[in-house]
Amino acid sequence: QDPFAPMDNGDFIAQMAQFSTVTGITEINNNLSALGSKLEPNRVATAAQFLGHSVLVPGQVASPDDNGEIHGVIDLPAFSNDVGLTFTNPSGEIIHTMNLGTQEKGLVGFSWTEIPEEIKNNKTKLKIQAYAGNGEASDGLSTAVYNKVIAASAPKNSEDVVLELKDYGEISASEAIKFKSND
Repeated sequence: QDPFAPMDNGDFIAQMAQFSTVTGITEINNNLSALGSKLEPNRVATAAQFLGHSVLVPGQVASPDDNGEIHGVIDLPAFSNDVGLTFTNPSGEIIHTMNLGTQEKGLVGFSWTEIPEEIKNNKTKLKIQAYAGNGEASDGLSTAVYNKVIAASAPKNSEDVVLELKDYGEISASEAIKFKSND
C-alpha cells in the first residue's frame, strides 16, 4: 500500500480474502496429494481382486471359458422378432448358430454351453456375429463377451487398473461393462 493513498477498507478486506483463498487452495492441494500417495498401494490390491474373474467387454471374439462355455450379450437397438448369433471358426466356417427368437430393445444375454470337445480342447477363438430383423436381416449389432482376467496391474503413470484378458490383451478396467466370478 502507498501510505499517501491508502486503500479503502472494502478493497483491503477483498484483497485479504483473496490471499486467504489462495492459501486455502494450496493447503487443499497438498492434502489431496498426500491422500493420493497413501491410496497408491491400494491400487495393487484392487488390481489383484480382478484375477480369477471374468469381465464383460465389447467384442466379437470369444473362446470357451474354464467351464467350456461362452457367455455374452447383444446390444439390441430396437424390438426384433428374429434375433440370433453365428459362431465362426478361424477359417470362416459357421460352426454354430443360435436363435434367440423375439427380444425387446436392450441387452440380450446368450450362453453356449454345449460346445464340441474339439473347440474346448483347442481353446479355439471364435468370431461372433449377431443379427436381428423383422423379416429383414440387419448386421453390425454390438456384442460383448465375458473374458477371463489372466493378469492385472496398476501402472504408475495411470490412475486406472489395467487388466490383461485371455482373448483381448490389455484393457483399462473402466472399459469393462460388468464383472463376474468364475466360481
